[in-house]
Amino acid sequence: MTTVSGRDRPFNVHLIHAEQKHNITLDVSHGPPTVQQFAAQVAGITQVPIDKQRLIFKGRSLTNMTAPLQSYGMKSGSKVMVLGSKANLEDDDNIKALSEVNVRVSATNEQLDEIIKQYNDISKNMLTEEPDLNCLNQLDRQLAVCSEHFTRQLEQLDGLTLAESTEDVRSRRKSIVLRIQSLLEQSDILHNAIVDYPDRRQAVLDKIRQDKLKKLAEQDEDEYYTDGEEGSEGRVAAADNSEGQAGLTDSVGELSTAADNTEEQAGATDSMEELTGATPDNERCEQEPSDAVSRPEHEHSSPADSATTGDTQEQMSAL
Repeated sequence: MTTVSGRDRPFNVHLIHAEQKHNITLDVSHGPPTVQQFAAQVAGITQVPIDKQRLIFKGRSLTNMTAPLQSYGMKSGSKVMVLGSKANLEDDDNIKALSEVNVRVSATNEQLDEIIKQYNDISKNMLTEEPDLNCLNQLDRQLAVCSEHFTRQLEQLDGLTLAESTEDVRSRRKSIVLRIQSLLEQSDILHNAIVDYPDRRQAVLDKIRQDKLKKLAEQDEDEYYTDGEEGSEGRVAAADNSEGQAGLTDSVGELSTAADNTEEQAGATDSMEELTGATPDNERCEQEPSDAVSRPEHEHSSPADSATTGDTQEQMSAL
């Protein structure tokens, strides 16, 4: 069975303040809790400053701040009463310092907002106007001044001594610190945006140009797949028709040439026939008078003469 030593057990105190009861748990990991540690937690809960507190346990005031609570006979579960009024935070020096820092932070924040507004106005015309580098550099210089002010304000907050301050004072300082850190982050982001503005503008323009080219390429590709096959078939058919027409023209030319040759041959044959036919008739016309004189009208040519005449005509025709 595991046991918990007295040093490791939590030290609980029941606090009574202005008819209100609170339970306080003290850390005992580093040794017995002291009156100072207990008073600090009381200040955080009741908003009563340590120097204004009066801690009473069984009629005794806890005045020795470095003494352990157990030296007063206290133990875990004891009841302690605290007397004192809450501090007027407006009179606290730390509260006044925090208020002054917060006012300066607000003024610097307004300057930062104005810089952001001017940058946004420039960014609206990023694609239509060339960047004004002088204006951007001026904004960056103003931004650097704001960042320097924020840094100084953080240093002032770190220089405040809040050891005995109430929880409300610590909470206020923490909220101001977080606010300044957030504003510094905005300043860094805006600084990077100003420095990279020309390159980012060119990158945006290049992206738009690439998108347009890609869109045009896709349109050409769609037209190719839509009309390409029909267009190809049409071009092939046109080429085939051209070749066919050329072949047909050649064939017609050849036929025309052959027909002309045939007609020429036929004409030559007719001419020859005319020539061959004309000669025997003339000869007969020339011979007929002599024959008519030498021969009587009642005599006729012999069969041998007819045969000789026919042979002569065949030879002429053959020529």
